[in-house]
Amino acid sequence: MVKDVNPGAASSYRSFRIVSNGILYFSADDGVHGRELWRTDGTEEGTYLVKDIWEGSGGSNVRESIAGKDGALYFYADDGIHGLELWKSDGTQAGTMLVKDVYPGPNSSAVVGAVSYSLVGYSTSVVAAGGLTYFAADDGVHGGALWATDGTESGTYLVKDLTNDQTSTAPFFRALGDKLCYYQQSGSDSGALWVTDGTEAGTCLIREFSDQFPLLPYSPSIVFRGRLYFQMGDGLWSTDGSTDGTQLIAGGLGQTTPFVGTENGFYFGSAVHQDQVVTSSGLWVYNTGYDYQNSLWFSDGTKGGTFPIRALPNSWSFYDAASPVSNLLAHKNRLYFRFPDDDLGNEPWCSDLSEAGTKVLADIRLGPDSSFPGRYYAIGDKLWFSADDGSDEGSQLWFISSTSSSEVAPPMCSTLSQGKMEQTTGVLRGRVASSGAPALVWFEWGDQPHTLFQRSETVEIPAGTKASEVLLDLEYLEPGSTYYYRVVAQNKDHLQYGGITTLRTLEMVARLQDITTNLGTLSPGFSLGVRTYNLKVGATDTSIRVTPVAAVPGLELTVNGSKTLSGSESKPIKLKRGTTKIRVVATYRPPKGMGKKRSEVYTIIVTRPRNHPLSTSLHLHSPRSSFSSWMRSFRLRALMR
Repeated sequence: MVKDVNPGAASSYRSFRIVSNGILYFSADDGVHGRELWRTDGTEEGTYLVKDIWEGSGGSNVRESIAGKDGALYFYADDGIHGLELWKSDGTQAGTMLVKDVYPGPNSSAVVGAVSYSLVGYSTSVVAAGGLTYFAADDGVHGGALWATDGTESGTYLVKDLTNDQTSTAPFFRALGDKLCYYQQSGSDSGALWVTDGTEAGTCLIREFSDQFPLLPYSPSIVFRGRLYFQMGDGLWSTDGSTDGTQLIAGGLGQTTPFVGTENGFYFGSAVHQDQVVTSSGLWVYNTGYDYQNSLWFSDGTKGGTFPIRALPNSWSFYDAASPVSNLLAHKNRLYFRFPDDDLGNEPWCSDLSEAGTKVLADIRLGPDSSFPGRYYAIGDKLWFSADDGSDEGSQLWFISSTSSSEVAPPMCSTLSQGKMEQTTGVLRGRVASSGAPALVWFEWGDQPHTLFQRSETVEIPAGTKASEVLLDLEYLEPGSTYYYRVVAQNKDHLQYGGITTLRTLEMVARLQDITTNLGTLSPGFSLGVRTYNLKVGATDTSIRVTPVAAVPGLELTVNGSKTLSGSESKPIKLKRGTTKIRVVATYRPPKGMGKKRSEVYTIIVTRPRNHPLSTSLHLHSPRSSFSSWMRSFRLRALMR
């Protein structure tokens, strides 16, 4: 024990705890000052009351703390004068002060729902992002709204009045980089997701949600690989803070636990009411009762990588708003949690991301009675928790060894640069090696780095396989487009991802390689970039045939509207005296839903003389009379027509 805060048999009822600058802060009641802010450096001498905020034994009801970007600790407290408001502390009595009396007078600005429902793994009502500390508050005018502070009274302000409604509920929010994503409910069954940099001008709408309000006052959420994942309605959503970057990852999840992150993804539990129906609009309709279909899920942040690991035994839920899967902790490539099985009671479980490997660890209290394992704590290779085996000693300290002599090393996998690429086909490349166990290998790809929703079939490589290159041929790709891919390997103990790599298909050019005719060579000679050509023919040439040659296969070629095969002569085209324009068109028509068609037009201008040449044997003689002269003139004009 570090210190007996409330000396004697009485409890100090310690609650929240947070570490800032190497100091652990917590709230406790020493029996003299009520519940107040305390600190400890791990020694008895270094454990003491920071400040008696509500002087006397009343207690300031300290709660909901966060370490701000400025190094200060932010929390809600009530000093008995200003109500429950936002405070800050540097760990000293003099440096512990009210930030601002947002709701002037004895009224509290802290939104009660925001404070009481902030659970581990859910968004909280105090968040630091981009040099500011954001919090939910009600100033008595705007209802529950988003506020921000730089730690000073003058720098504490309402970010933006979104609803202009004094009855609006408090937003829930998460930091995403230097910005803040938050959801503001605007009615009983609708709301919108926003992003802000702390300014009114920099507060932008991401997406509106109608009939898909959060199942809890605060939606389970997690930031993973630069994106925010959150539950809305019965679906898992993802956003990068933009409208185009917001999408549904998976639906039909029901009620979920907090999300627990690992290096490769995150876990969560799901409970779907047996009599529940989710309508097309997202509304829930279900009968009364306590039967739930429970399951454990994993997501790597992509549609294809979000799946139920295993359906768990049906059980009643502890809350109507959460899955009975609880106390989740990821450690050493496994997930540990507790679950209330009707036959075994509430006992510790674990999962290695496989259906067979998701099971109860031990029935500590035999039979349907529960040992009620407490929260897991990882120290070295052991997981510590409290549990009651039904003996006279009651709840005791237990541990699980997270290592095993049978555990094998993870497989090796790395994503290599793209192989040969064409307009609609390509080759994905990776390098993998197994370890002491066989491994399954597959590729994942998509048109966005965060949505690798396409997945190849799996291939098993034997145990002991040295580093080898694996290839995957893709078809039906969009020409001139960018895709993203990675290789994945999994053995019985580990799941490994290669890095995400970019590939780009070749541009599908709708152009010709050459144009020839049966009457001569075009001028200028065929060249890329030239679309108009000339050809002079003789007066006796009355028709012409054109032979277009496509630059790439699969193009549709027409000569004056008639389809022509590449390398084949067209139908005869009649030539008139003077100029005749011939139109040659090369068109690429992509498969349905794979982009727009592309066309290139080439024009051949054929010139044919308007007159016959004069005969070299024509001689004119001296006129004999006006009539004969007229006849000679008439015959000459006739020849020249």
